Amino acid sequence: MAQTLWITHNKMLEQLFTALDRRIGGLHGASYQSGFWRSGLTGSLIPDVTEAALKVRSRGFWKASATFASPAASNEPEKQVSHRVDLLALVLGGNVRVGLYLPDSLLEAGIRDMVSRLYDGKPAPIERRIGGDTFFDWIFTGDPFSAAWMLRCTQDQMAYDILENHFLWAVIHIWEGLSRTLMTNHGVVFPIVADRFLSPELAESLGLAIVEHMERPREEGGTEKVTLVTSDTGYPDDAIQEALRAVIPHCRFFY
Repeated sequence: MAQTLWITHNKMLEQLFTALDRRIGGLHGASYQSGFWRSGLTGSLIPDVTEAALKVRSRGFWKASATFASPAASNEPEKQVSHRVDLLALVLGGNVRVGLYLPDSLLEAGIRDMVSRLYDGKPAPIERRIGGDTFFDWIFTGDPFSAAWMLRCTQDQMAYDILENHFLWAVIHIWEGLSRTLMTNHGVVFPIVADRFLSPELAESLGLAIVEHMERPREEGGTEKVTLVTSDTGYPDDAIQEALRAVIPHCRFFY
């Protein structure tokens, strides 16, 4: 007896990528997740939801981008450079791939190796130089990413739920690993907590580079804004703290 079709494969892919959009906080920088998804390092990652990008989602392609400032020049704001990083996902029957495009200007020799090994400690299956960028590519073929499992997902919602959970974990694990690698290897990183995010203009005027925006819950309810900033000159001195509090009252610093 033929099994009942729960969802078409194309619709399943669209649903999978929509779930990924939601998990990384959508388009508004709200990245806090509780429990298993607790680290919240996805706030600056923006999914590509242009018409062209949405059209190819049903064929298994997903893309998001983020911008990382170059903290080496943070004591010279006029020379600060922003670097675009792309996160890619490809979901085909029996072949799921997650990739990172990074400009070589962000990758020193030691950092390159750390990025390559950030998923499971082993070098990425594919590492390729393309122009001034390096492409890191991780490939997953076993269950629940196999062709047989994906066919099962069209007939069984529980099978789809397992696929979605594993897929989202793999993508976010790779992205958070990259975020931590860049944060810990480019100058001093510290959080500033306030009722709103630091603007790029304010950070730049004080010689700081924004690494990440995220939200976290308040004990009394609601959320507060956390801006992770970096500086190669050390933690902010009293003058910088006073300048920030003049613009954002009640902001707090954690070292």
